[in-house]
Amino acid sequence: MGSAARYYPRAPRYVFRPEDESLMRYAAMETRGTALKARIRDLSTSGLSIIVDSDQAPEVGETLKIEFSVPGSKKVAWFATVVRIERRSDWSPDFGHHDYTVVGLKFRQLPAPFTKAIQNCVKKNSDQERSGLISASPKALQELYMFWFMGAVLIILLTLMAIPPSFWLSPFRELFK
Repeated sequence: MGSAARYYPRAPRYVFRPEDESLMRYAAMETRGTALKARIRDLSTSGLSIIVDSDQAPEVGETLKIEFSVPGSKKVAWFATVVRIERRSDWSPDFGHHDYTVVGLKFRQLPAPFTKAIQNCVKKNSDQERSGLISASPKALQELYMFWFMGAVLIILLTLMAIPPSFWLSPFRELFK
């Protein structure tokens, strides 16, 4: 079977933004385990992608009970099957070395009201993107302004360091004679 025969088109998705409630809970059905927390990356009518700590990652084929909020709509509690696992590792100055896992989940016969809520969320997002109405969050704008300000300060300091101190301090020599 060629690679084209195995291709499955992806459903349109809603990518979670910083201002969205991306925290969700999940529990393995086979083990009747305790509820664990994860962050949602994106959502579609066929499933969702979540980020979990590597030590809490489920296995491919495992059935999970999931609970999450659809942005701008209702809470969903349903079942999903793990269809993809991607183990990743990052390093940041704030958190150091961090291992995490991206888990792809496929909904199991999602009821029509939940499917409709997700469709509305995805459609609203794609309509906003097409019309250019998506605006940056206040926190993102604040970070951008701070980045620009710090860049300007750095340029001024580097310029002052390039000019010999005797040149820019010469007007003050007369004060100390």
